[in-house]
Formats: sequence, structure tokens, C-alpha cells
Amino acid sequence: MDNPLLTQREIEARILEPVLEVLTERLGREEARALLGKALCAQSRRQGAKTAQDLGRNDLEVFKSVMARWNEGGALEIAFRRDDPEALEFDVTRCAFAEAYERLGLEDLGTVLSCHRDFAFLEGFNPDLLLERGTTLMEGGACCPFRYRRR
Repeated sequence: MDNPLLTQREIEARILEPVLEVLTERLGREEARALLGKALCAQSRRQGAKTAQDLGRNDLEVFKSVMARWNEGGALEIAFRRDDPEALEFDVTRCAFAEAYERLGLEDLGTVLSCHRDFAFLEGFNPDLLLERGTTLMEGGACCPFRYRRR
């Protein structure tokens, strides 16, 4: 059985931290983060495409089933705003992923290690779906406002 996503992200963070340190020494902070982000987003796009293939559909309605993986073990506190065939809108008001990165002393990497992947995953899952999210808890926002809809 797969690890819960939160556990997987913690393992990845512990592995990627020293890799990022070496890349930073060689390339500088911004270039190293950009390179790591690019690699993680490419992986997330592939995961999104595979998820759609495994589910046999890639519409917004079936996308909602993906959220169960994100929230394993109560990793997120979610306040739903809209849930219909045209849009899925919710706010994440507590994020155990952000808490884990903070506990690991990697809070400044959370957006690269997790948040940016949300957009790439959706692109791989269905490029005709759009995610809008202006801020995140990891960036100091009051919540993570996820707004999914068709393009």
C-alpha cells in the first residue's frame, strides 16, 4: 500500500533538501529552486495524466475523488464554497503539509515542494480545467483558496 501523501511529501523533502543545498552552491538560490520546481512539476504532470488514465475520466466531477488522497489522515481542513458540475471551490484553512515543512525547518520550500505541483497535476489530469489560487497558507495567506473550473 502507498504511504499517505503527507508522509510521501515528508520523505521527499528530507531527500530533496541536501540535493537543493548542492544545487544552490553550484547555481545560486533562485536557479536551484527553479530547477527543482521544474522537475517536480514535470513529475506532477505525469502523475495527473496517469491518474486520469487510471480513473478512466478526466472531468471535474471525477477530479473530486482525487482530493481524498490529499486529505488522507485529515491532512487538510477544508471549507467548501461551491461544488457543482461547472466548478469546485474550497478554502484550505489548515494544512498539515505546511505544518510538516515548518517542523522540518523547510517552510520556505513548501511552495516549491507542494503548492506549485497542484497546477501541474491539474494540467496533466485535464488541460481544459483551470485552477486559480492567489495565495497559500505556506505563503502567509489566511487560507489556500482553490478555485477549479473549466476553461
